[in-house]
Amino acid sequence: MTLVDARVRRVLGCTFAVLLALHGARAAATEPAGEVEPAPSPLDPARAAAPLSPLYDATTDVGHRRRLRLSFQGDYAKASGLLVPGDSDKRLRAAVVAAYAPADWLDLFASVLGSSNRNVRTQPGRTDPELIRAQGDFVLGAKGRWAASNGLSLAFVAADRLRGGHSLLFDFDASTYWLGPIVTYDLQGLLRFSAGADYVIDHSAKAVTLPADPQSRYVLSYANGVGYDRFRYGAAVDRVFRPARGPAFVPYVRFHGEHVTASADPVLASTGKQRNQSGLQLGLRSQLTNELALELAGDIRLGTMSPGYGAPSPPFTTFLAFTYSPGATQAQVVESTRVVRVEIPTSPGGTVSGRIEVLSTHLPLPGAVVSVVGKAHARVATDADGTFLLRDLPTGPAELAVEALGFEPLHVPTEVPATGDRFVPIAIAARPTTSSGQVRGHVLDDVRRPVAGAIAFSGANEVNVRAGADGAFALSLPPGHYSARVTGEGHLSRIVPLDVSANESTIVELALRRRPAVPNVVLAAHGLDVKSAIAFDGATPELTMSATLTLDEVADLLIAHPEKRRIKIEAHWDTSLAKDAALSLTAAQANAVRDYLVGAGVDGGRLEAAGMGTAKAAGGGAPGRSMMQILRSGRAFNKRVDFVFVE
Repeated sequence: MTLVDARVRRVLGCTFAVLLALHGARAAATEPAGEVEPAPSPLDPARAAAPLSPLYDATTDVGHRRRLRLSFQGDYAKASGLLVPGDSDKRLRAAVVAAYAPADWLDLFASVLGSSNRNVRTQPGRTDPELIRAQGDFVLGAKGRWAASNGLSLAFVAADRLRGGHSLLFDFDASTYWLGPIVTYDLQGLLRFSAGADYVIDHSAKAVTLPADPQSRYVLSYANGVGYDRFRYGAAVDRVFRPARGPAFVPYVRFHGEHVTASADPVLASTGKQRNQSGLQLGLRSQLTNELALELAGDIRLGTMSPGYGAPSPPFTTFLAFTYSPGATQAQVVESTRVVRVEIPTSPGGTVSGRIEVLSTHLPLPGAVVSVVGKAHARVATDADGTFLLRDLPTGPAELAVEALGFEPLHVPTEVPATGDRFVPIAIAARPTTSSGQVRGHVLDDVRRPVAGAIAFSGANEVNVRAGADGAFALSLPPGHYSARVTGEGHLSRIVPLDVSANESTIVELALRRRPAVPNVVLAAHGLDVKSAIAFDGATPELTMSATLTLDEVADLLIAHPEKRRIKIEAHWDTSLAKDAALSLTAAQANAVRDYLVGAGVDGGRLEAAGMGTAKAAGGGAPGRSMMQILRSGRAFNKRVDFVFVE
């Protein structure tokens, strides 16, 4: 092993050690002892991607915390004359990948890879076999992610590929290492842009014996994936779609390229000096279920390198991956009571015995604790038949205390005899319980990333609970109707209605939108000043996407100011419609705005919808117009929605 290889291994080893140490330190600092693991979160189709897939390699995404991901993936390429004129080449590569994220910011992965290449040739005298198989390569790597600011994240990837060649024994001298950063910028659910680069130290040529014949040498290099030291780079654009029905999916486009920095193979150096190759990947990842995902991609060659600098790119390669992420088992807290009978020698005294039964069923109650008030050591537990025995008690009046889990505590007066045994029958009543319902879920942003926030439940009971860094929360509530106000730093608050049923578990997802850097809605003296127009889809009451974003800010402001008890929603239109038609249209538009705000958590009793038609359309000399109306006159002003405070 060379000095450079040893140094690279030390760098990779230190990188893995630092990532694991940071994970351990963070876990120790942030996770209290006895923490109960939350229920598995719904999988983000991007974060559920498996390592070595195009989408995973292009972005800063890491897996969901404490979720294992198992993936079977492969690619297939077919070309004529790719290596030698007249030859026909088919290549199939496959990999089994396992990945685990011990923390929200760290991914650890391992993979076993293999390939099969069939080269049908037309020229005689070739020494390379027609069918070439390579199996047993092993990849071990880590990916650390840091959320730098709103929408911006940085990741660092380090990996080592151990070559197995034609056997299952690793050749450590033929390893391939790569190390590099990735940057992703998320435009708040619209598009994500990613760019990355790494440097590859590649000694794969040592894993296979290459013949002196140039054509056979080139074919074997291609079949075994022989490469040389190189710089890789790429950029990608993707977007996460989550329709109301059907699976979530992520379409993406990725450009990738590489530049070989090593010297050319001396046998093939005369074939050309092109050190670069590049391609364009078009892909789609779909989260079919919460545990199963499918990724498809096609790689189109844009340019390929000369034979002396490594294996060429086929004109088109098809990629397929199936990823399975089994749900984590939810931990349970079990309450138990252990009673230990301690015998302490005392002076001879009286004896009290008895039997404890359940009042409603008259069945014996085992495990109930019986003690004598004022006597610390006089404490026993009932046997399987509900009986108990207290010995060596001071004679005279005494009071027995009975306790049992799920039963009302009970005090029973008795008399301890000087001789013999006093038998005391005791009937104990079960403690009345309220059949509560369980509520658990996650607080997510508009692209389904977890949000740390607070949820205030009001209704049959008033309870406040916090969602951690993974967005998870869980609590018990009495049955009834609740309103859950959800807040998160840097996000718009909202109120969500919720019904809790007795002895049932309710799972909810509370979605928050990111608060814009510059507010579009501010509180004014007589109403809300809305800086962005609330637009409709033409002359209809259908709200546009931009309108819903603005109305989310309106809802956030009204929820934060309950003292504004009455708000009138006035929808206006210009004179392009007849008065009756404009009046009917604006009434429907005002009601559409009101319905959206009620759905976002604003109390409907505070909102009054009014269609104004063309009554206040801007025009020359219109009486009662304010200076603001004059400045904003025209159709853009006429087609508007106003929010007016009603005294």
